[in-house]
Amino acid sequence: HLYKVWKTRCRRSGMPREEVEALFSRMDKDVAIISEERLGDLVETSGFEAPILYWRGLVFGAWMTRKKAR
Repeated sequence: HLYKVWKTRCRRSGMPREEVEALFSRMDKDVAIISEERLGDLVETSGFEAPILYWRGLVFGAWMTRKKAR
């Protein structure tokens, strides 16, 4: 699992275990992980054009879209 690798990297970089656990606890609570397909469905059913991916990091991505013309 990617979280396990990410946690290990944080610990090996010197982050105290308590901080690592607090960070991932917040992420589990505050970050919604959805598929690109689900993101596209949500965006398009909300009145926007299909999203276009313009950046991807390890676990994050950024998309752009426009409001559909009426």
